[in-house]
Amino acid sequence: MFSKYFIVLPFTLLFASFSSAGIISYSYSFDANTDCDNRCYHDNSKSRLNDGLLGSGRAQYNASNNWVGWKQEAPVYLEFMFENSAQIDSIEFGGLTNHSLGTLYFDVYSNQSGIWELETNGLRTRTQDSDNRYSITGLDVTTDSIKLSFSSSDRWVLIDEVVFNGTNISIPEPGTAWLLMAAAFGLLGLQRRSQ
Repeated sequence: MFSKYFIVLPFTLLFASFSSAGIISYSYSFDANTDCDNRCYHDNSKSRLNDGLLGSGRAQYNASNNWVGWKQEAPVYLEFMFENSAQIDSIEFGGLTNHSLGTLYFDVYSNQSGIWELETNGLRTRTQDSDNRYSITGLDVTTDSIKLSFSSSDRWVLIDEVVFNGTNISIPEPGTAWLLMAAAFGLLGLQRRSQ
């Protein structure tokens, strides 16, 4: 009656992970307080890097139009935490310094079993009339969190919307797992009964 494949399928689903491609949602923290000077770039609510609002202005002298800012005494580290593990293909971000043609230096780390591993690094130098948006491409990283560091030889580092593109990897919730297991045992019982 019931093929062995109908028995194997629920067990396969039980231990499978489900994935969906697109933009990966996150929460984040950073290791240095955002600063103000005579313009404000604070992010006390930790919501301005994923609120959907792009920074505007040709340099930081823009009354903090959606930028988050740090004075450059040392590199700033931003940690992004995902709900589940994710495979990250690329990262987009907006960035400025207080120099009209300033250069941002960045490092990308992934959390691998509690150890931060450097995945890539580089720099982005702004060109005249740039839209301030940059991409880090060619990544193939599976992790539950990413740490980015930004630095500059200029006085300020300003960052806006950070976007992670890739595949969300989710494990079935315990309730779903129990339902799948019950279905598997039910099918197994029906198969034995029909023999």
